[in-house]
Amino acid sequence: MRQISIVPYAGLANRMRVISSGIYIAKELGGIAKIYWKREGNCYAQFKELFDSIPVSDVSVTEVSNFNLSLLRANKKNLYVPSLLRKFTYDTQLTNFNVKTDGDIFSKILPSGKVYLCSCNSMSNHY
Repeated sequence: MRQISIVPYAGLANRMRVISSGIYIAKELGGIAKIYWKREGNCYAQFKELFDSIPVSDVSVTEVSNFNLSLLRANKKNLYVPSLLRKFTYDTQLTNFNVKTDGDIFSKILPSGKVYLCSCNSMSNHY
């Protein structure tokens, strides 16, 4: 079964859009959605402080820290190392994807394997 790793970031509303559209994408692909929640400046609360568990089958939420490099957003500060590490684990990596500017996400995901999605925007028109 395909695994979709979803890493939302930015403020709370942005994260809610990413999670809901990510779950829709995982369901359409027949996969498991694993949501990785990281406390950051724009939303420093833990997932369980804000929400109950997500009542959808094949969806899990995990709190991550700065020590899990492969799930962090790649940037100049961390020398883009997380992106390089993900190449060994994921078949497809999409970061900062936005359905309004980037089009259909399903055409950009490889037909099989593990998918990494990291965004602060809605990744699908449906959620």
